[in-house]
Amino acid sequence: MLFNSFTFIMFFLPVTWIVYQFCSRFIGSRIALYFLTAASLVFYSYWEPRYLLLILMSIGVNFAIGTVLVRLEGNKQKLFLAAGICLNIIPLIYYKYTNFLVENINIFLEAPIDPGKIILPIGLSFFTFQQLSFLVDACRRKAIALDFMHYALFVTFFPQLIAGPIVHHQEVMPQFAARADRGDTWRHLAIGSVIFIIGLFKKVVIADTIALRSTPIFAAVATGYQPGFFDAWGAAFCYAFQIYFDFSGYSDMAVGLGWMFGIKLPINFASPYKANSIIDFWRRWHITLSRFLRDYLYIPLGGSRCSPARHHLNLMLTMILGGLWHGAGWTFLLWGLLHGLFLSLNQGWQRLFPPSRSSARRVLGRIVTLLSVVLAWVPFRADSLQSVLAFYRAMIGLEGLSLPTFLAPLLAGNAAWFANLGIVAQGTGLIHKNTLYIEIPLLLTVCWALPNTFEWLRRESPGLPTGGYPATQIDPLGPGWTCRFDWSTAVFMALLFTVCLVKLNDISEFIYFQF
Repeated sequence: MLFNSFTFIMFFLPVTWIVYQFCSRFIGSRIALYFLTAASLVFYSYWEPRYLLLILMSIGVNFAIGTVLVRLEGNKQKLFLAAGICLNIIPLIYYKYTNFLVENINIFLEAPIDPGKIILPIGLSFFTFQQLSFLVDACRRKAIALDFMHYALFVTFFPQLIAGPIVHHQEVMPQFAARADRGDTWRHLAIGSVIFIIGLFKKVVIADTIALRSTPIFAAVATGYQPGFFDAWGAAFCYAFQIYFDFSGYSDMAVGLGWMFGIKLPINFASPYKANSIIDFWRRWHITLSRFLRDYLYIPLGGSRCSPARHHLNLMLTMILGGLWHGAGWTFLLWGLLHGLFLSLNQGWQRLFPPSRSSARRVLGRIVTLLSVVLAWVPFRADSLQSVLAFYRAMIGLEGLSLPTFLAPLLAGNAAWFANLGIVAQGTGLIHKNTLYIEIPLLLTVCWALPNTFEWLRRESPGLPTGGYPATQIDPLGPGWTCRFDWSTAVFMALLFTVCLVKLNDISEFIYFQF
C-alpha cells in the first residue's frame, strides 16, 4: 500500500487512527498496540499477501534469538549471534541477489541456469537491517527488557516498515510502552498532519513532476541514444532533484504518521544538498542507513583507528556494500565505489587542509559536493554500465558541446569561432529549455535557501536526533522561519493537500520502495 494513494489516505489511515484512539481511550493501551500491529501487517500484506508469512517468521525467529542472546556470554553468544545473522542474511541474498548472481554466472560460464521468477518482498532490506541491529544490541546488553508485542510493533510499525527509517529498538520500544499517556492526541494529530502533507506535496507534486524531465532521457539512453552535454547534465540534475524530493517526502510522511500515533521517529533526511563535503552529505542523507553502516560495519572493520591505508579500505568496503544494499547490479556497486572514493579523497583533503570557517571554502565545498553527488546519481539511475558510460562521455564533453536549438542565440555572430571549439547548435537534444532556465535553478534555490521540514517545525522537536549527526541536532529556539499553528497555517496546509489529492491520479511508487 502506498502512502500516496487514495486507499491509504482516505480509508486505511483514518480507520486505523480512529480505531487505535478508541481502543487506547476506552479499552486499554495494550489492546490498542495489538490493533496497531495487526493494522501494520494488513498494510504490509496489501501488496503481496504471501509474504506475510515471511515477515511473521522473521519476527518470531529474531525475537527468540534475541531473548537467548541476552542470557549468553563469550563464545556461545558469538556463535548464536553468527547463526542469527546467517538466518537473516540468507533470505536477503536469496530474494535480492539470486537473479543477479545467476545472470553473471550464465554470462561467464555460458551456463543456462534458470532461477525461476523471484520477486523481492517489499521492505525486506529495511526490516532485515532493523532486526540485525537488534540482535547485535542484544549481545551488547542494550536490549534487555523484551516484550514480544512491543517487538513485533517495532518491526512492523507501518510508517517505517517499507522504506525506513531503520530505527533502533531503544528509540521506539520505550515509546510503545509509554502509550498510556493519551493527553496530547490532538496536538500529535495536528503536528503529524502538517509533516505528512508537506511530505506528500514533495512526492506527488515536485518529485513526480521533475521525473517527467529525467525519465525520457534515461530511457532513450538505455535504447542506444547518445545524449549531448546538456541532455546528460540536465537529466542527471533532474534525477538528483527527483530522488531528493522523493526520499525527503517519504521521510517526512513517515515521521508525520508516527506523530499521529504518538511515536516520534528519527530524522532520516536533513538537507543533504546543503552539505559542504561528502562526509557531511552522508551525515544528512539516509541518516539511519548511514548510522547502521557506521555502527555495524565500518567501526567493526576498524573504522579510522588503524593505518591510513586500512582506513581507506574500510571506507571503500563499507560504501560498496552500501551500494549493493540498494540494489543487485553493477551500477549500484559502481555508485557505492564512487562514494567510497569520494569519502577517501575527502578524508585525505581534510588531513592536508583542516576544516576552516572560510565562507569561500564552504561555498566551493558545497558546489563540489553537489556536482560529485550528481555525477554519482547517474549509475544509481542508469539501467546498465553502457548507459553510464554514454552519460559520462557526454558530461565531460567527449561527445562535443552540441547546444539545443533554443540556446542557438548564444552563438550569434560567433558561430564559426565556437564551431572550432566543438560548440555548435544543431539541436536534437531531449532536454526542455524550461528545465535549464527555470526548473533546475528553482529547485536548487529551494534546496539551498529554504529550511527543511524539521527546521521549520523545530519548536515542536518533530524528530529524534542521532548522535554524531549534527544536522539532526535542531535547536527548538534557534533563529529563522518557523511554523506557527494558526488559521493561516491550516489554510495553507489545506491548499497543499488539495493540490496533492488532484495529483494522486498519477500514482507512482517511492524510489526507495524497490530496495
